[in-house]
Amino acid sequence: MHSLKLLRAMQSKVERQQTALARLQKQLQVGTKPEKIDGSTTGKQVPLTDKDKVRIEKEITILSNNNQIL
Repeated sequence: MHSLKLLRAMQSKVERQQTALARLQKQLQVGTKPEKIDGSTTGKQVPLTDKDKVRIEKEITILSNNNQIL
């Protein structure tokens, strides 16, 4: 029973990582991100800064490496 719970948790983690990876790749391709005001996102898209692009590329590399291991 415990191993089934662990397996489901791992599948859920992999699915979240794959979803995050796809979202980041799309953001980088489109060149925009959701605008945030006072910690809340709005429906408006704003251009990515150079700093955003570097951060996203780093996150994509990490997530891609994690998916290769699994």
